[in-house]
Amino acid sequence: MKGKKQQLGLFERRELTPEAERLLGNFEVVAGASGGIKRLRELVLEIAVRGKLVPQDPKDEPASHLVAKMAAAKAILPVDNSKQPYALPGSWQWVRLGDCGDFMGGGTPSKSNSSFWNGPIPWVSPKDMKRPYIDDAEDHISEEAVEHSAVKMIHKGALLFVTRGMILAHSFPVAIAARSVTINQDMKALVLTVPAVGEYLLRACQAARSRMLQRVERSSHGTCRLDSEEVARFPIPFPPLAEQKRIVAKVDELMQLCDDLDARQARQRETAARLNKAALDALTSAKGPEELAQSWERIVESFPLLTDVPSRMKRLREVIVDLAVSGKLLKQDPKDGASLRLNATSAVEDAALYPESWSVLPLGALLTFGPKNGYSPKSVDYPTKTKSISLTATTSGKFDGRHYKFIDEKIPDDSHLWLSDGDVLLQRSNTIEYVGAAAVYRGPPREFIYPDLMMKLRIRPDVDTEYVHLVLSSSGARSFMRARASGTAGSMPKINQTTVASIPIPVPPLPEQRRIMHQVQALLSLCDTLAEKLRRAEEGARKLADALVAELLA
Repeated sequence: MKGKKQQLGLFERRELTPEAERLLGNFEVVAGASGGIKRLRELVLEIAVRGKLVPQDPKDEPASHLVAKMAAAKAILPVDNSKQPYALPGSWQWVRLGDCGDFMGGGTPSKSNSSFWNGPIPWVSPKDMKRPYIDDAEDHISEEAVEHSAVKMIHKGALLFVTRGMILAHSFPVAIAARSVTINQDMKALVLTVPAVGEYLLRACQAARSRMLQRVERSSHGTCRLDSEEVARFPIPFPPLAEQKRIVAKVDELMQLCDDLDARQARQRETAARLNKAALDALTSAKGPEELAQSWERIVESFPLLTDVPSRMKRLREVIVDLAVSGKLLKQDPKDGASLRLNATSAVEDAALYPESWSVLPLGALLTFGPKNGYSPKSVDYPTKTKSISLTATTSGKFDGRHYKFIDEKIPDDSHLWLSDGDVLLQRSNTIEYVGAAAVYRGPPREFIYPDLMMKLRIRPDVDTEYVHLVLSSSGARSFMRARASGTAGSMPKINQTTVASIPIPVPPLPEQRRIMHQVQALLSLCDTLAEKLRRAEEGARKLADALVAELLA
């Protein structure tokens, strides 16, 4: 906190409005919310162009005097203040962007004339508009190209805009020419009547991004375009020149603070990634339940740092499952006896990786039914007595009965297509990420049938169905299925019944299967609790940031 106060101490309070002081005091609150740094940058610009960043000075020559100077160079029409998005301080004035100077278009010299290209003059196109000051470009043209083509020289200090291109779907690139340049036909340049206003206009245009993007036109084939007249008519809040300079200086200072916070957050993310990897490595390499418990405690203690992105939470869950089905989550109990010993070909090459009391058997040896494909008749758009589940019902790994289609076809009561409580459903075709996804149906019989893109399995009674489902959800089983998936280019990968029946299943004694499930459910439940706590904290930060933004822009 001391460091933060020292950093914020760079700002003289007398140079800020009460709104800006309020923002500065809550900089890290906004930065800590999701997308906070981006939001901070936008908010700094927004309060700046509303006259809420630096105090107005009655000694400043009002903006009307500056506008009068511009009017001496070209005709300026008054702006209807009642139609503008917000009110301005008394010394400010709304002006059209085109009233600040003259727009110039660009062009492309003939590509067939080699003497026009690879000269010393930057030829700026939208791909170069990634920074606020343009002093070079990817392409260059010659002085001959300027003399003998439609391309015109744009002198230093002009504002450059992108007015055509897909980038306008989400951004409004604007920059100042830091040297004399030329531009292509997808650009416009505004040569300013009063060059001293350029720095402020750059930031005002950056602040106007969302309003400008509302004016973007899209063609039938997706090309985005800003009409030149729309850009010229676009209203800009215009403060006195002296205040413009104060605004630019203060915006730049606050943007530097944003940069510092952004860099600090990046360092924190890098640290979190290293700690996350170390913590998960400690879990997977733990020798025995006691060491595993210690590693888990360290994860719980640092949970917000280690699981700050969804992928890390997902990986933690995967590690828990993988430890469970490899016999490393719990200590084996000799009283449990041995696991199943069947006359089935087991995955003997994997057997040594598991405790001695475990067996490794092909999934087919553990089934009383299946694997068997479902049936997918044409669905109808009206209610019937037969509901066929969709792939979405099992994609998450848990059965969700909200996802189904009606079919208008009689399915016999004794058909294998009807689901019964405890049936395991496995997706035999989907994207590579989801092929093999499995879920256990829990519900009444003959409420749903299952589709052709799924297989149904039923586990023998001396093996815990939920445990088998846990193994099928592990990274080892999913990798086994993905590696054997087939499909032509452009089609969804598929796995067949032979592949599913051959999945190696590590099988502990039945009492241990049940203890494993109890422990896994407890750990995953703790993950859910901690994740929800983290989500509520993030939601609280977001609401606080929302309230602050609403207050500052009121």
